[in-house]
Amino acid sequence: MELLSEEEQTEALKAWLRRNGPFIIGAIVLALAVNFGFRWWQGHGQREAELAGGSYQRVLDQFDAGKIDEALALIEALRKLPPQQRAEVEAADLAATRVFVARNELDKAELRLKRVAGYMEDPQLKPLVNQRLARVQSARGRHDEALATLGTANQGAWEPAFAEARGDVLHAKGDHA
Repeated sequence: MELLSEEEQTEALKAWLRRNGPFIIGAIVLALAVNFGFRWWQGHGQREAELAGGSYQRVLDQFDAGKIDEALALIEALRKLPPQQRAEVEAADLAATRVFVARNELDKAELRLKRVAGYMEDPQLKPLVNQRLARVQSARGRHDEALATLGTANQGAWEPAFAEARGDVLHAKGDHA
């Protein structure tokens, strides 16, 4: 094994850096770009979630202040957010439904509930939406449609509430037995 002089070692190192330097620099730049890109993406998602949460709170505040049209406009703005914030839109639509029922605007409440039932993905909350929809349909005198919405499948933990709703719809229909 031959020992290289200091100058030869320096030249060998420079030659190695000329050959491999661009790849090393490229790998470092790529790693930094991936790291910063990932952090930006996480922050972007967090900002969108905070925006959606804040918008939902503003919807509730507008409803509490009696500014129905402003609240509904905010809900429509929420619809433009990415699907990851769909829960805020669903919750805002359910809040609108509550307001419409209180104002006896059952047609508007039914429309909102049908919209939420159509895109809701949460299997824990979907039965609640269907139950509310059936109660609104029954209140509008459409008892058979309400019974169809409730269905006959076992709803698990929601079954007692569904049984009560079926009983209320049948009673309102005149089927007291």
